[in-house]
Amino acid sequence: MHFVGAERGWAVGVNGIVLAATGDGRSWVARSAGTAATLYSVDFVDAERGWAVGDGGTVLATTDGGRSWTAQATATNEALLSVRFVDASHGWAVGGGDTVLATIDGGRTWAAQTAGTAANLWSVDFVGAKHGWAVGGGSTVLATTDGGRTWAFQDARTTATLLDVDFIDHERGWAVGVDGTILATTDGGRTWTAQSAGTKAALWSVDFVDTGRGVVVGVDGTVLITADGGRRWLAHGAGTPATLLGVDFVDAERGWAVGDGGTILVTNDGGRSWTAQGAGTK
Repeated sequence: MHFVGAERGWAVGVNGIVLAATGDGRSWVARSAGTAATLYSVDFVDAERGWAVGDGGTVLATTDGGRSWTAQATATNEALLSVRFVDASHGWAVGGGDTVLATIDGGRTWAAQTAGTAANLWSVDFVGAKHGWAVGGGSTVLATTDGGRTWAFQDARTTATLLDVDFIDHERGWAVGVDGTILATTDGGRTWTAQSAGTKAALWSVDFVDTGRGVVVGVDGTVLITADGGRRWLAHGAGTPATLLGVDFVDAERGWAVGDGGTILVTNDGGRSWTAQGAGTK
């Protein structure tokens, strides 16, 4: 799921489903993506231009806010699990079997990059066109300072599979994963420090709006929030037993979480309380 401002958002999922938020994000409508592939990730750079990725090397692009989508060629059959664009030209997608793809022309062409790992890569994040990180199986953390031409391993000091990564600048970032794993760095990933989640639940998604305030979601409706950069994480009930797979905040108070069974939740108080929204899908 990804929002551009409080009124424009998109969620993707199984069977090529694409949902678009309408109005002020209270209601959702289905959009045809022209594919039956499961879509795992979506990212927009503005209200009109976005990309979604999924099974079988699927990459879809839109220039009209998701009303229509066009397939882009990637020359891979691996599942693409995460996509991140920093502007309308520069983007990356990662996925199964060491797959890292990059584009400098908005996805008209995608080139493979060498990450040097056999692990599945579950998430990628970039700050600008040069500095990026990817995380995945076997505690894998990879970093680049040259737009992905070269990737270097970072020591995460964990054995857990990492499922999501989020950086707010070149130095400060967080990664989350199985067994309640939360890691933080203040030096671009040269060193990572474990933070106490107070749970062993698998944590699927993390989103920070500034250096202090962040939200993590995971299995069994797990929601954790922090106001101090993760020194202390507090559990807040989401009111659902569903596994929550993605979370995105547009400011310190307003955010959304999505998960199994067509679950979409919204909060207006920084994650302390959540309200279900109708997705019109299971």
